[in-house]
Amino acid sequence: LQVGKQSNRQSIYDLKHVAGDVAFASGFATIINAAIILEGKDSLSTGAQVGIGIGICFVWAVQNALRIDQQGWLNNFAVIFQLGSAVIIVVVLLSMAPERATAHDVFTSTYNGTGFSFPY
Repeated sequence: LQVGKQSNRQSIYDLKHVAGDVAFASGFATIINAAIILEGKDSLSTGAQVGIGIGICFVWAVQNALRIDQQGWLNNFAVIFQLGSAVIIVVVLLSMAPERATAHDVFTSTYNGTGFSFPY
């Protein structure tokens, strides 16, 4: 807690952090809902999405309560998980694609349904 002249500024700063955490949790719940819809299933109810958001906020609160060395180990695990996921995605894309795009397709070929011309 801050006292004196800094207390109001610190309170607003803390509120911004809470609002940011809640916004990220809501976005995560929305992404989960979109993935479920893409599978062809029904959309999650608003209550279920709110529950996912609350669960994510709870996980972040638990993580913030850990000691700094424990947070470091958790972050190390997250890095390994993310790098492994990226490698798996690249391997799957390269091995399962029926054909690979040429450099022309990647850099100069576009679908232009807008009617506006591109500078290249």
